[in-house]
Amino acid sequence: MVFEEHVSLEVIAPSQGLSQELTLFERVANNELDCALKIWRCSNSVVVPYSISQLDQFSYAQSCLAQLGWPVITRQTGGDVVPQSPGSINVALVFKLDKSNFSIAESYQVLCEPIIHALAKLGINATCSALSGSFCNGDYNITSNDQKLVGTAQRRKKVKGCNEIAVLVHAVILCTTNTYELWSIANEFYNKCNIQKYIEFTKQTSIRELTSNHIESDFGLMKNITRDISNEVRKNMTSKEVSYEIQLQKEKSKLCHSYR
Repeated sequence: MVFEEHVSLEVIAPSQGLSQELTLFERVANNELDCALKIWRCSNSVVVPYSISQLDQFSYAQSCLAQLGWPVITRQTGGDVVPQSPGSINVALVFKLDKSNFSIAESYQVLCEPIIHALAKLGINATCSALSGSFCNGDYNITSNDQKLVGTAQRRKKVKGCNEIAVLVHAVILCTTNTYELWSIANEFYNKCNIQKYIEFTKQTSIRELTSNHIESDFGLMKNITRDISNEVRKNMTSKEVSYEIQLQKEKSKLCHSYR
């Protein structure tokens, strides 16, 4: 298996990070690459799926938030509004799979499982579940103590010349950020865009809030979780003992239970 890693905690423009994710996705879809992991951070922004950019009030909302220092950027994966800041980490995993054997749910597991295991190393018990009032709510939120910690989205495309599909699974992890500022700006976007939704401030949390007894710096905390996620993904994807397809079949029943 050809596996690439692109890991950096340098703060970049959100459009740059999203473009790099799509480049890796296209390489998998063109059968040039089997699997790749990208971990990155970006400057303050609000990232929304393409569908929202088609709403009548989108341009007005985008202009209003730009004046507040929060540019609105579109992405190619699904989901909902996701505010971003340097206190969040983006994790993207692209890979191929046999489309006859794997559901959308199982595709999410490929990334959610390593993140849950990495969180467990910090003493955080996490699981996958929907949570009303959380940002970009879905069945594959990663939550802890009834608060959302990680949002996920994915995109699929047929691989050129074979009976496989390329999958891009993306996660944004709330690490050290001031989450109240994020939800305030996201709710402002909903209001300006005339979308009848509201993110509840108390339904979200961050790694820093869940590990307040840790003495390392915020950046040190992000380095640790990045290292552990990278190690967990690499272990799953490049195992010489068992292919990741078989490994997922063995582990899928464990995903929606807390890892202790």
